[in-house]
Formats: sequence, C-alpha cells, structure tokens
Amino acid sequence: MITTEKKINIRCAVNNLKDYIENLSKEQKKVVREIGFGSIPSFKLHSVPRKFGYWLVKNFDAENDEINTGVEKIKIIAELIQKVFQIPNGKTEIEEKLRPKETNLIIKFWCGQFSKDILKRMYVANLIKYLKSRNELGRLFKLNFLVIFFTVMAEAMQSSNVNQRFLPSMKSDKKTQDFNWCEYILNVLRRTRRQ
Repeated sequence: MITTEKKINIRCAVNNLKDYIENLSKEQKKVVREIGFGSIPSFKLHSVPRKFGYWLVKNFDAENDEINTGVEKIKIIAELIQKVFQIPNGKTEIEEKLRPKETNLIIKFWCGQFSKDILKRMYVANLIKYLKSRNELGRLFKLNFLVIFFTVMAEAMQSSNVNQRFLPSMKSDKKTQDFNWCEYILNVLRRTRRQ
C-alpha cells in the first residue's frame, strides 16, 4: 500500500499519448505495428497518480535497478520492460545526445517539418495538435510517433519540450525495431532518478 502525502510533478501527462493514439488513422496504426510498437494503440493508461509517481521514484534504486515494494524488491531489467510495454528490445544501442545539434542531419530533417513558431514551443501537446491535421505515414510519422511516445513514457525535458535526445541514432539505414528501446527506457530511468 502506498502511503505518502508527497507528490511528483509530472511534466508530460500520459493523456497526451492517449489523445495522440486515439487520433491515429488505421494506416498509421498499421505503421506503428510494423515498427514494433503494435501494443501501444491499445494502451489503456490514462493517467499516473502523482502520489504513486512519487512513491515509484522514491523506491527505485538506480544503482541496483530495483523497486522496493516494502515486501519484496522487483528487479527492473530490459526484458521486464519489454513484457510490460511490448516494444522492441533489439540489439542496436541508442546513443543519446543530451543536446542534439541542429546541424545533425536527422535533427535537421525532423525540425524541417515545423514552422519557427512551433519549434519555439515544442511541447508534446503542441506537436500532437500539429500532427492531427496531417496524415503522414512515412519516416517523419515514425519519428514523430517515437518522439511523442518517449517524451511521455521515458523522459520529458525540464523545459517541457519534447525529447529529441535519441533522434541522432535514427539513421535511415537502421530499422526502428532493431533498437533496444527497453534498455533505453531503463537508462533514462537510472539517469533521471540519480538527478
């Protein structure tokens, strides 16, 4: 049982992801399945209670990758994350750039779809609002889906901007499902807990 009066500030609410997914077309959901994220359109998580979020952060040991429930310690490994989210757990490591440069080709490609106004306030809600008016299926759709998913489910930036840190790894010769997204989530969890 979780007993705490403290709450965590959630920068990017899960309902942003729910809202985005509910507005995907049948064709877009097919692309999501093709890249290995087929379970996400049926994702039923609408919110994370702030007290529960605080409890999770407080009880996660980033040195041993364990959550202490008070009764037992649950080891958090990439395979467990894969079972829970059913997302790719491939062999290709994701190399993050804490401050991706706009000169990076993939960053330039991704940013090129937006006006300067949108780029100034690149929040998840703004990105979703922009994407609702589009029906893309190609590379930009895949990148946008990943940006939204990993901003909500892995790491929202302190500025509340979307997470672009993994984008430099998304080279055109790599398949999305070949990346170890589960290990990426675990690495983010460790880093953000230590911070």
